[in-house]
Amino acid sequence: MARSPVAVVASDWHLAPGAWKRNPAIAGDAYHGLNQAVDYCLQRQVPMIAPGDLFDVQHPDAFSLYAARMALDRMARANLDLYHVQGQHEYQHPVPVLNAIHSGPVHVNKTVFRVGPLRCVGLDYMNPDALRAEFAAAGRREGADVLVTHQVWKNLVPWRQNAPTFEEIPYGYTVSGDFHHHGLWHYHGPGGEGVFMSPGTLCMQALDEPPEKFVYLLYDDLTCESLPL
Repeated sequence: MARSPVAVVASDWHLAPGAWKRNPAIAGDAYHGLNQAVDYCLQRQVPMIAPGDLFDVQHPDAFSLYAARMALDRMARANLDLYHVQGQHEYQHPVPVLNAIHSGPVHVNKTVFRVGPLRCVGLDYMNPDALRAEFAAAGRREGADVLVTHQVWKNLVPWRQNAPTFEEIPYGYTVSGDFHHHGLWHYHGPGGEGVFMSPGTLCMQALDEPPEKFVYLLYDDLTCESLPL
């Protein structure tokens, strides 16, 4: 049976005029990356999953808000949804910044949602103890198979004390923002074998990051394809 694409996964937009304070002439790359991610959604006619740190700060500048709104308008005109969780960079309660500027994006924290046949659940960034309590209390929410979140993981950042590990995840497939490298990892969690997806950033945020950036195209059989920016 042929597989079908169900979503573009684009994390860590870090929308800001520029990431390089000592080189202010290098500007606009985050906005350019976001527009390319939206282009892929329009080409494939699929929604976007955005796992957090979509803005670089809690109170973004006006042009970053404008750039986000223009991207969301493009998605809305094509009748394509955008499902997102919050990262620690932009976290706001009770209304995320993205929802304050546009009626289109769907904030999926502690919510089960579908992309194609896949049942997904979203979790905003939370401290490690709160995340463990969520896993213990909720288990796999309403039979969801895919976790969409934004967290620091000890498997990827081993010096972070008390950070959760992949092996604690009760879901069989995890899509997580925060780690700025693009890749897939395998783990064995409470529910058995799992796959961990890190989309990475839309543009470089530090010199130790690879300059090549990608988004993932997720398929209905939980395979994926890297799409270059």
